[in-house]
Amino acid sequence: MARDNNIEADELSIESVGTLHDKHSRSVKTKLFRWQAVTAGICLLARSSILYFWTKHTLESLQQDNNLILDPANIHLQSVVYGPKAAFRPRLRISGPRVPKVDVLIFYCGEELAILLDTVRAACSSNYPQEKFRVTVLDDSNSAFEPIVALKSQFHNLFYSARKSKDKAWHKAGNINHGLQFVATLSGGPYELVAGLDVDMIPERDWLRCLAPHLCLDRTVGLVSSNQRFYNVPRKDPLGQLLQFDQLQFVRQLRKDFGGIGLGGGTGWMASRVALDTIGGFAVDSISEDFLTCVDMMEAGWTVALLDEDLQWGLVPESFNGHTKQIQRWTTAMLSFYRALSSGSSRRKHQRAFQVMADFSTIA
Repeated sequence: MARDNNIEADELSIESVGTLHDKHSRSVKTKLFRWQAVTAGICLLARSSILYFWTKHTLESLQQDNNLILDPANIHLQSVVYGPKAAFRPRLRISGPRVPKVDVLIFYCGEELAILLDTVRAACSSNYPQEKFRVTVLDDSNSAFEPIVALKSQFHNLFYSARKSKDKAWHKAGNINHGLQFVATLSGGPYELVAGLDVDMIPERDWLRCLAPHLCLDRTVGLVSSNQRFYNVPRKDPLGQLLQFDQLQFVRQLRKDFGGIGLGGGTGWMASRVALDTIGGFAVDSISEDFLTCVDMMEAGWTVALLDEDLQWGLVPESFNGHTKQIQRWTTAMLSFYRALSSGSSRRKHQRAFQVMADFSTIA
C-alpha cells in the first residue's frame, strides 16, 4: 500500500552514507552470531521441541479453522533469508531545511523526573528545523506538568498532554493513541510523520534525519525502527545485559527483517501518520503493542523496516531484582503477543505462523 506525501521524495536532499556492514561491523556481527550459535546449542533441544510442536499446532489449526494451505517450505524461505548474503538496509541522511514534518511523542509514566527532562532536552535539540517538528510529552502519571511548562520557555515546539484518570486504559498503547489524537488538535493539524521515544531513551541529534528518508523514499514503508543501545551497563556486564538487551533481541529481529517480517521496537521508531490511521492507531489488545502494531501494518499492506544504527541510548535495570523483573515483563509481553495473534483475525493467525517459524529458525 502506498501513501501520499506532502513532499515528494525527489524534492528532498537525501544521501546514502553506506551501511554498517563494513569490516568492523562484520567482525562484531560475526562474534555475535557465533555467540548466539554457541548459546543456541545449549538450549536447542528444549526450545526447538517446544517451537516444533507449537508450529505444527499453528499450521494445523490454521488449515482447519481458515481452510488455508500453508507450505512450511515457503514459510521457511520467506522468514529465513539470513546469512552473510542478506543485505543490511542502507544508512540514509536527509539534509537541508526541506524535510517532512514530524510529531515526536515521549511516553512517561511516573519515572524519575530527571530522566524525563534529559530525554525531552535531547529530543527538542534534535538537528532538525524547529518549525518542522513538535515534541509532546504524554504523561500518564499526571505529575510532570510544571517541569515541562518551565522548559517550554526554552523550547517553543514542546507540548504536554495527560490522559484523564477515567481514560487511562490499554496502558502504553492507549497513551500513544491519546497522543495521536492530541497532536491532531494542535495548530497545523497532524504532521506527516510520527516518532516515538521511551522516557529513558536519549536520541542522537541526527536521529530524525536518519529515520525520515526511509519513509520518504519507499512509500510502502509504514514504520521504521532503530537499534537500542544502553549507556549504564556495569563494567564486565555480570548479568549479560548488553547481549540480552542491546544485541541479541535486536539481532534476532534484524535477521527476521532480512525476510521481510521484522518487528520494530517500542522506542526510537518513526511511522507514517497515514499508515497509523489506516490500522486505527496502535494495537491495544496486547501489552506488546509495538510488535502487534507492526503485524497489523504488514496485514494492511505496509512494510516495516529495521535499521542497524545506534540512534538512541537508554538505561538497563541497575539491580538484579530490576533485571529479573524486566525479563519477566518481556516474557509476559511475548506471551501476550502470541496470544493476540492466535485470537485475532485470520490474517493475524497467518502472521503467527511466519513469526513462530522465524523464531524457530533463528534458534535452530
